[in-house]
Amino acid sequence: MHAAASQAIERARRVESDLIAKARGAVIRARKRAEEAEGRAEVAEGRAAEAEASAEESEGRLEEASRRAEGRSEQAERRVGELESELERLRVETEERVREAAEQADRESEERLRRLADRAAKEAEARARAEAAAALSEEATRLQREAEQRAQDANVDELAQRRLAEQAGTNRPAGTHYAGGRRLRTY
Repeated sequence: MHAAASQAIERARRVESDLIAKARGAVIRARKRAEEAEGRAEVAEGRAAEAEASAEESEGRLEEASRRAEGRSEQAERRVGELESELERLRVETEERVREAAEQADRESEERLRRLADRAAKEAEARARAEAAAALSEEATRLQREAEQRAQDANVDELAQRRLAEQAGTNRPAGTHYAGGRRLRTY
């Protein structure tokens, strides 16, 4: 019974190790997703840098246009302000998306890990119960066999006593019988 319990513990440890490995894999995948999200954020930042470069180019054009006409300079300055606010909006939006993607990946990873741990615990408990039931069944079978053997031995002893009593029956009075080691007389 001790060996069965040790085996159950060993299996539970293997299941736990497997689940830990799976959880680590899930964490690695979540980190990979976060890295991919960061990569997308870098691409967005690259685009923002391009937009900023474009804005700078626009500023250069605006300066040239301001030399040509003062009326156009105000319009160009408004455009630069719009581009900068758009750039800021894009940067904030990108940062928010990266943060949300990382949080979502963390939540999913934690949820998967929790479910795997719950399932492993339930499986280990079920195995332990099954092993305990098997051990109890074996013990009950063994005890039943012992009881049957004792009953059979008792029957053999009783039969031997009867035969001895029958052999000794020549000395006993008529109508005397022995049952269970006791002398009975019938009249």
